[in-house]
Amino acid sequence: MLQVFFAQLSVEDKNIKSCMAGIYSKQMAYRETHSDFIADVNDLYLDELPECRDLKIQILESSREHFIVQVESKKQCWLIDSTKTMTRM
Repeated sequence: MLQVFFAQLSVEDKNIKSCMAGIYSKQMAYRETHSDFIADVNDLYLDELPECRDLKIQILESSREHFIVQVESKKQCWLIDSTKTMTRM
């Protein structure tokens, strides 16, 4: 079922969701060693995530307990948070 859903996504949707998954992984790995989440987008090292190329990334909130990151393309805007929730705006 998930495979069918993913197959129905546009290329742009797949890139955005792959980018968000990479950001989520980086945030969780950082938290394991620093006890908080990344607050500066430069510390995400987005050059290591080619799927994030051509996307605008902003960290809207970051604390010890949670984070919210906005990922924006020319046509879409998504949020991902520390609960792994992806929300299309």
